[in-house]
Amino acid sequence: MLQFYFLSVLLNALTGIVLVFATDFLSKDAAKNSYPSSDDDFMFEPVDDTKSDSDKTQFFGDSFLDDMTFRLVLGILTAFMGFMKLFVSLGGSYPVLDDLLPALAGIAGGFLILIEYLVVNRDDIILPDPIETVCTSGRTIVGYCCIGAAVIHFVLPRLVFV
Repeated sequence: MLQFYFLSVLLNALTGIVLVFATDFLSKDAAKNSYPSSDDDFMFEPVDDTKSDSDKTQFFGDSFLDDMTFRLVLGILTAFMGFMKLFVSLGGSYPVLDDLLPALAGIAGGFLILIEYLVVNRDDIILPDPIETVCTSGRTIVGYCCIGAAVIHFVLPRLVFV
């Protein structure tokens, strides 16, 4: 179905952009600049001119990519679409293998965003060391894999990813 194909490409690309270019709230540097809680009355974070250029994201500045609600919705949709792509194919000669890499990239990227959301918003969650390592240092690798899977899947939709 073309709808699942389009959503898979779009969500994988957005997830990759968030994982690569948006603020990493799980890093040690982000701990000192904690994200405002959901109990705050303001909708946007106030402008802080004391931030250096290295603290801001590379291309998007302070944007919607750092909004935790956006990340929650993106993580849920990307992980769900990754699972759906395992069962619904575009119609190539190998139904499951055609969409295996984009599905796995979507599942991994969606779960990374969801884990980050849960850790930032809950104080009682402590991640095991291997998962924390993947969520911090492996974040950009998974992000580039999501972007690569989205681009290749868009350009060559019926390519067998094995």
